[in-house]
This record gives sequence, structure tokens and C-alpha cells, in this order.
Amino acid sequence: MFGSERIDQRRRVFKTRDENDCAIVLPTLARDIFPRQKAQRLLDRGLHLVLLLLGLGLFGVAQATNLQTRYAASELAPAATRARTMSIVVWVTTIGSVAGPNLTAAGARLGVGVGVPALAGPYLFSVAAFALAGIVLSLCFRPGTGAGVGPERAAAPASVPSSAPVHPVGAAGALRWAARHPVACFAVVLITAAHATMVMVMAMTPLHMHHDGESLEVVGIVISAHILGMYALSPVFGWLTDRYGGLHVVIGGIGIFAAAIALGLVAAAGAGLGVTMAALVLLGLGWSASLIASSAMLAGVDSGSVRVPLQGATDALMNYAGAAAAAVAGPVLALGGFRAVNLVALGLLVPAVVLAVVAVRRRGSDEEGEVHAAAPPEVAAYLDGAAARADADRVRSPSD
Repeated sequence: MFGSERIDQRRRVFKTRDENDCAIVLPTLARDIFPRQKAQRLLDRGLHLVLLLLGLGLFGVAQATNLQTRYAASELAPAATRARTMSIVVWVTTIGSVAGPNLTAAGARLGVGVGVPALAGPYLFSVAAFALAGIVLSLCFRPGTGAGVGPERAAAPASVPSSAPVHPVGAAGALRWAARHPVACFAVVLITAAHATMVMVMAMTPLHMHHDGESLEVVGIVISAHILGMYALSPVFGWLTDRYGGLHVVIGGIGIFAAAIALGLVAAAGAGLGVTMAALVLLGLGWSASLIASSAMLAGVDSGSVRVPLQGATDALMNYAGAAAAAVAGPVLALGGFRAVNLVALGLLVPAVVLAVVAVRRRGSDEEGEVHAAAPPEVAAYLDGAAARADADRVRSPSD
């Protein structure tokens, strides 16, 4: 009896030890296994995020290429229709801008049908569209004389011998070159300032409307009207640029921007939906006029081997400025409201306004010199005498 009790006691001790071992081992296994499962889930999510960012980055490359097509089109166009050619390329993007958002529901159904998440479905349309664009360009694009050089550039004599080495120019070098040439500098600054101004106001308008109690449907209508203003009248601004010159259209675009910001300030005071929509439409029109006219001016600059790097650097700078403006716009809205957003956007236009004034004054001086040079000798002598008498009158003291 005593022996059996001792055996039972040993069994209970071993059982207790086994239970204690299990109590120690199971949490250890839990710490070893479950965190690994959680880490695997986090790793999968991180991988998905990396793939998403990589895909969006490739979309950005495609967008940059799309922006460059306006310059590629201008290479094969005569100078008299360069702006119209560029504007048509910009205008065609209206079709995709309007149709794209309306394909979201159809893309979601397609995605579910082929076994991908609904939100990933619309990307299938993008894949098909980019592939189709590549096929069309490969089959239909036929460069003219000079393989991408416009007729007037192909006919122009080369400034250097053909055997001269070609030194590649980077983006920084192209922008440094533009800083030394007034027309190129003006075009680069205006493209950058116009885009930053547009993005700053446009990005914060939906939040301003939401704070005012507007529905998402109304916000979508206003943004659609803004996009329509950005692209729909592009051919008109292209024709105006070819007809009256880029500087006149640029000044008009800056004026439209000023009117848009003025209406934005009125909308910030609670003027209503109509004023907000009008401000966004004018904002798009100002962007369109400024972009097309300044792009035509930049394409017309005889920059030689710097031309293509400068065009790419300008578009990159434009997008950097837009991203920075969007990032700053949020804190500005939080601190000062929609009124502060419009005031800061107005400040972004100041460099372009200053350069526009300088360009107008320089053009006036150049035109005066051209008239003087083309005048007959007796007229030129009269003009010289009149100028001399005017200078003498300005310096003569009142006592004389």
C-alpha cells in the first residue's frame, strides 16, 4: 500500500512537471510561431506596398513621357503652326481625362472577373491603353527629314562641323543654360510657377467645399469643370499663340490666373458654389494658356543639343514645384483657410510677373531698334535728333 502511494505520488510529480513544462513550452512556441506569422503578414504587406509604389513610379515615368509628346510633335511642325500642333496634343488628353474616371466601375467588374481585387481592375485598362499607344507609335510614326528635326531646323546651317564631338548635357546643365537666355528662362519660370499655382489651389478646393458641406458629387462636378478648363480650349490658345505671339498669350494667362485667385478669395468668404466653380474653371484656363504659350516659346529657342534635356528638365521642375505646392497647401489651409491658400498661390506667380514685365520692356526696346534700323537715313537722323533734344530737355534745370 505504501509502495503504491509512493508510485502515485511520483506520477503526480511527473504529471505536474509535465504540466509545468507545457506551461513554459507553449508560451515559448507562441512567441516563436505567432510573431513569425505576424511578421510574415507584415512582410507581405510591405512587399505589396513596394510593388504599388514601384507601379505608381512607372506611371509617373509614363506621364513624364506623355508630357514630352507636345515637344516631340512641335519638332516636325513649321514655326508658324508650332503652338497649334502642341495644343492639339494637349487637347487630345482631354478624352482620357474625362473617360478615365468613368471607367472605374467597369474596371472593378473586370478585375473581379479575372481574379484580381476590384480596386486593381481599372489598372487593366491602363495596361491596355499604354500597350495600344506603343503599338500605334511603332506602326504609324514616321519621322521627317532629320529624324525629328523640324523643317526650319533641318534647313538651317549647322553651327558646328558634323565631326565635332557631342557632349551630353544633364538637367542641371540645361537649366544653367536657360538661366543665361532670357526667353528660355522666362518660359521655364512661367511653366513652373503656373503649374505650382494651379496645383496649390486645385488640391485644396475639394477640402474647402467639403468644409462648406458640399457633397462628393458636387465636388466631382467642379473638378471636372476645372479639368475641362485645363484642356478643352487648348487649340484656341495654340492658335492665339501662333497668331499674336507667345508673350501676348502668356500675359493673358497670367491675367486669367489673377482673376481666378480673385474669385477664389471671394469664394473663401462664403460666396457660394457658383463662384468656386468659376474660380476653378478660370484656374484651368490660366494654366492652359500659360503652359501652351510658354512651351511654344521654349520649343522655339535655338538651343541646339540643350533643347531636349532642357525640355525634360523643365517638365521635371514643373512637377517638383507642383508636388511641393500640394504639400505646402495642406498646412496653409489648416492655418489660414482657403483665403490663405489663394494668397500664397498669388505669391507663386510673382517671379513670372516680374519676368513678363522685363520681357515686355525688352521687346519694346528691340522693336524701337528695329524701326530705327529700317528707317531711311533722313528719318533716322530725325529720330536721333528728337531723342537728343528729349534728353537735353530732361537734364535742363528749371532756371534755364
